[in-house]
Amino acid sequence: MKRLQALALAEKRHIIGLVVAAVMIGLSILAQAYLIVDIVDQVFLKNASFASIVPTLGWLILALITRAGFGYMSGGLERACQRKRNGHSDCNCSTAIRRTRLRRHYPDNPGKR
Repeated sequence: MKRLQALALAEKRHIIGLVVAAVMIGLSILAQAYLIVDIVDQVFLKNASFASIVPTLGWLILALITRAGFGYMSGGLERACQRKRNGHSDCNCSTAIRRTRLRRHYPDNPGKR
């Protein structure tokens, strides 16, 4: 139990950053959904002109950039693979391991065995 607490304290900054990134990604997904529905409603049901939906499109682009930015900042699978390479055995990175094994098995020509 003390080992887990020590690991948690050592990774506290990363955990807080990941929580903030996850919340921001979630909020940006909700914003994207709302803005897309609003644009479709204005264009197809209310016959709005393109000029009237430009501000909404700007907010949609901002939500997309926010989602991409926080997704990039959180690291995702790349961070897990990096931790696996650095010796943290508690991280699961089976995709990278499988890819490495395949590259070793088929080094030059995938057609030959």
